[in-house]
Amino acid sequence: MHNRLTQSTSPLWIVRNGATLLYFFRELSGLIISAYCVYFSLMWIQTDALTFVRARSFHTISIITFTASILHTLTWLWVTTQVTPQPLSKKLQYALFAGLILIFCGVSFCLLQILYI
Repeated sequence: MHNRLTQSTSPLWIVRNGATLLYFFRELSGLIISAYCVYFSLMWIQTDALTFVRARSFHTISIITFTASILHTLTWLWVTTQVTPQPLSKKLQYALFAGLILIFCGVSFCLLQILYI
């Protein structure tokens, strides 16, 4: 019997296949989003009237974080199609993924209208 405690994981486990690489990037994007939240909170505490948002560095960091959040959302929605109670064909998975993206875009648009316009 093989002891699971003695098994070692390769340092390059993330490139084993596309699914593990996608998982790695989703988790990495979550770390980027978390770091941004900490950065934004610290800057807010240290600066009066949110004047730091005018800095070019803040805009660059915001664009990187926005890209990470889009990647995180899309990969999460795709994973959602993989964990259905019944196995789905690839065609149904793509249809469900498209439906989830449409729902995400609709909710995002509504929130944009309510909160910013």
